[in-house]
Amino acid sequence: MSDVDLQHEIVEDLKPVADDLASDSEAAKKRMQEVVNDLSEAIQGHNAPLIKQHLDALDDLMGDYARLVARGKALIGRTAKLKPEDERSPAAKALAGLNKLLGERQDRLDGNYEKLKQMQALAHKALEQADTAEGRLRRAWAEMEAYMTTDKKLYDTRLEQIATLEELAHTAVAERDAKDLAKIQSRNDERKGWKPTLEDIDIRLIRFFAETDKALDPSLRDQFARDRVKFAHMFEALRLTDGKIDTHHKAIKALAIKPIDPKKAADAMEIPKGNEAKVKKALEADSLGNALDDLARELKLKVGGRELLNRLKKAKLL
Repeated sequence: MSDVDLQHEIVEDLKPVADDLASDSEAAKKRMQEVVNDLSEAIQGHNAPLIKQHLDALDDLMGDYARLVARGKALIGRTAKLKPEDERSPAAKALAGLNKLLGERQDRLDGNYEKLKQMQALAHKALEQADTAEGRLRRAWAEMEAYMTTDKKLYDTRLEQIATLEELAHTAVAERDAKDLAKIQSRNDERKGWKPTLEDIDIRLIRFFAETDKALDPSLRDQFARDRVKFAHMFEALRLTDGKIDTHHKAIKALAIKPIDPKKAADAMEIPKGNEAKVKKALEADSLGNALDDLARELKLKVGGRELLNRLKKAKLL
């Protein structure tokens, strides 16, 4: 090949191919760094599911990198077959410059590919270790933390529910709705069957500590000592929440609709004399509001049940 043809092939063919390879290599390097960082973090955290996830991503990247390495070697193979007519010609210098560049890039490609293989081997080893006693122990701690976290959410939800229930109970008392209050107090009694109880959680936590203490490797004791303090704080938070739940439960249980003196009520509502028995019946009804509406219609009063209710409140009988 003449030096003119060689120069043309370098400029029009080999150099663009080399530039494309460099661009693809740089993009793959960025992806590689992201995957390696995520995988390293997962390995350090002994998180087997994350290790598996990022290892799968690494396996895909390994295929891309292998193809880049092969492309680089193929390009170097092409330039190795080229011979300039004059070693001092511009074409010869351009070829030498290209070979130098390709060699340096290939070294980086080969080095990165080796690092990927090392990381791949490290990840596989980490997954194997996850099945050892240490791995099982770590999973047990992770499961316990998940259990305690779930219980916290459950207890927080229960607290919100029973606080709302107490508000409804007070409303039922204020409206002298005995039927509604009975339903609310029946729901309140369901607390007795709520699981897990604080005692259930405490027993499981104590048993867990006893079992893991026996299996702890000395190198893990400091780490798990910190986690144990965290579990203790989580349990204390549950105990405080349970105390608040119990306070609402007792308050609802203690609520009752106090009887009203029919004569005082009749006077307060300005009911015509001789209707005390009807007033007494209305006061003892499941829903006072509805009963007073019925009473107002029966006695053909000029006011409705709402006004009668307001008169009782004004007289502080409610």
